[in-house]
Amino acid sequence: MRACDILEQQNTNMYAYKEAIEAVEEVISEKPDKFDSSYEVLAAIVLVHNRIYSKMQFKVGRYQVDFLLPEFKAVLEIDGDRHEHRKGHDSVRDEKIRNMLGPGWEVIRIPTDRLDENAKKLPEAIRKVLQYKKTGRVDWRNA
Repeated sequence: MRACDILEQQNTNMYAYKEAIEAVEEVISEKPDKFDSSYEVLAAIVLVHNRIYSKMQFKVGRYQVDFLLPEFKAVLEIDGDRHEHRKGHDSVRDEKIRNMLGPGWEVIRIPTDRLDENAKKLPEAIRKVLQYKKTGRVDWRNA
């Protein structure tokens, strides 16, 4: 599995991730089309390993998001290279998703090259991005 190869290249103790890998492999065996990319599989493994509950390929209105993270009130999108040229489109989409989910929800976009660098930092990155977004965004309706 490519996701495991990426973790191994990052000098990860694969034994520590064994339970998470098996859990994600079980999801894949039951629903082979559950993930759109190996990077989504990688993100799922890291989330499960860190005991971060997520709903994968979750429908929000007419949109499908990579991961819904209820405990963080966040949507996690794993963005490959094609998103580099879709920032305007993604920004509009993110705003619509936030509005549908309600106050306090955020959309976090993590580029795949960051997962290539160090996938184990995903939970820390989620927390830091959320902190930045929540302190930087002012909701004019509540101001």
